[in-house]
Parts: sequence; C-alpha cells; structure tokens
Amino acid sequence: MLQQINPLQLNAVWYQIKDGIEEILDYLNYSSLQELWIPEDVYTSIRIGESILLLSDDGFVIVQIKNDRFTGQKQFFVWLAHTFDPSRNIMEETQPYLENLARQWDCQMMQFSSNRPGFRKKALEMGYSNGPTIYSKRV
Repeated sequence: MLQQINPLQLNAVWYQIKDGIEEILDYLNYSSLQELWIPEDVYTSIRIGESILLLSDDGFVIVQIKNDRFTGQKQFFVWLAHTFDPSRNIMEETQPYLENLARQWDCQMMQFSSNRPGFRKKALEMGYSNGPTIYSKRV
C-alpha cells in the first residue's frame, strides 16, 4: 500500500527512490528530453510541497494537485511512477488507491502522460480517455 511521505521526512527515503527516478530519466533520454528535469528537481518539488511522494515496498508514485487555469477544477496529475520490480505496473496496481486519493482531495480529473508507445492501450483499459498528445522537438 502506498503511503504519503511527509516532505520533512524525504531525506530518510530519498535513497529508495533516487535510482528509480534516474531509471525514468534514462528512458526519457531516448526522446532527448532528459534536460527537462533532474532528480534534484523532483526532490525540491517534494520538499516545497509542490509534489507529493507516495511510497511502498513495491515502488513509488509522485503526484501533483493542479488547478485547471480555465475551469478552476482540481486535477490529480501523476508525474512519475516507478516499480522496483520491472515485471509489475505500479500505475495499474495502484489505480483504485490513486482514484480514492483524488476523490478525497476533491479532484475532478486524473491525468498522467507517458511517451511509452505501448501505454496507450493500458491507459484506456484503466479508464483514461485520449486527450491531447504533446510532441516535443528541440530547435
């Protein structure tokens, strides 16, 4: 079960998640977007309360609560998700828990993004609908 980590306790668990964050960055490097953020940005975002770390023995999920600038609705955005066992899918396994958290925090929408080509089908199976796809290019 995922547990919310108090930002003041982040130092005590950082060693558990830093390697996973670096694995995510290694994957993103294939799309030349690695420079968008570094592990220390994730650390800072959690410490200042901009992001929320949810941790378990199986992996971690880092979320942000955002307000839609047009509708004002609260959005539960899954920024990063990583399982310590590559054969498992933490997003799929924790989806009901994440949905309950989103409801508890009065969020009207859940969102995540992924550049993994095969994740579209899995996202649809988990109840997400297609939204705009953002493609990026360095110029």
